[in-house]
Amino acid sequence: MKQGLLDVRDLESLYQAHKAEVLRYLTSLTHDLDDAHDLFQAVFMRLIKHVEAGKVRSETARAYIFRMAHNLFVDAYRRRKSENRAFEHHAEVAPAFSELESPRIDIQEAFLALAESGELTDRQADVLRLRFLSMQEVEDIARTLDMGTHTVYREIRAILAAAHSRFIGLGLSLDDFQEVRDS
Repeated sequence: MKQGLLDVRDLESLYQAHKAEVLRYLTSLTHDLDDAHDLFQAVFMRLIKHVEAGKVRSETARAYIFRMAHNLFVDAYRRRKSENRAFEHHAEVAPAFSELESPRIDIQEAFLALAESGELTDRQADVLRLRFLSMQEVEDIARTLDMGTHTVYREIRAILAAAHSRFIGLGLSLDDFQEVRDS
């Protein structure tokens, strides 16, 4: 790379030069490889925009990338923390679901109990609340939690596996939930 502002032609060599150490850094912050990969992708997507805008100098590119990675991690952390507070507030002021049919109440109660049980990771509990209680689409959840859709689907599979035994204990099946979900 030459001295001065980076050009889009420099991005591939920049990516190759810093990929491993940026990913290690993000993993040390998130303690989760999937979250680290999601943030890593966001770092380099943002880097492309900044290089195109002429904001990145070759002499400071490494520091620029790490500062961007740190800032994106902090943003994701704050967003997740804010969403948790918003959900807790919503749970306090939400009306009762007495007007809903019985299977839906049982299923939502089972999912809520699972979310609060500590059996799931914090991220899985967030995905559970957004997907199965708020009925959000996977793409919206991915945007909200700043993760890839593949990660959301993986978390949903883990949630459903954990929920299976709770559903059986209530005399429900995942088919019952699917019927309510599709209606």
